[in-house]
Amino acid sequence: MPLPLVPLDAVSTSGMDVPVGPWAKPAVREAFGADDVSGHLHILRSGVHMVVTGALDLVAQVPCDRCTATIPLRLQPTIACVYSPITAVPERGEDDDANGPALPELPVAVEDASEYDGVTLDLASVVVESLEVERPARWRCADAYPNDPQSDSACEARWRALAGASDEASLSPFAALAGWKPAVS
Repeated sequence: MPLPLVPLDAVSTSGMDVPVGPWAKPAVREAFGADDVSGHLHILRSGVHMVVTGALDLVAQVPCDRCTATIPLRLQPTIACVYSPITAVPERGEDDDANGPALPELPVAVEDASEYDGVTLDLASVVVESLEVERPARWRCADAYPNDPQSDSACEARWRALAGASDEASLSPFAALAGWKPAVS
């Protein structure tokens, strides 16, 4: 069976272990610009639903969102997701208090639900989706180097230089009024 596409028929009800290997690297490189990814997945079939659990580890170099310097980013998400065929996504009833599709009775706890075509599950998409969910919205030098008190000030200096701002304090538009005293009447 060629990875990253796993046919539903290839997964037994007892499950299948898949190490994250070379099959995931092209998709991760396209999404993150790095392919230093490792981990493991366990795929379990429950009827027509595929339950994917596991853990990933990605090390990448990304630009700082403020100063654009290259900084390290490490993502280590755990995966607990059920994939239902697009044609068989169960709907929640009126009495259910949560939003989204109802999850079938599963042998493991899952955190998320998604869809697949009902025939093959693309594991590369599972890996990229799990990493994307963990990616911080903003990643700055201070986040990459939390124990370095000077990383934030150096980042700010680089940002000011990129923005063309001088390091000198700019004069307030009200500076001319600094010595003004109202007339006493």
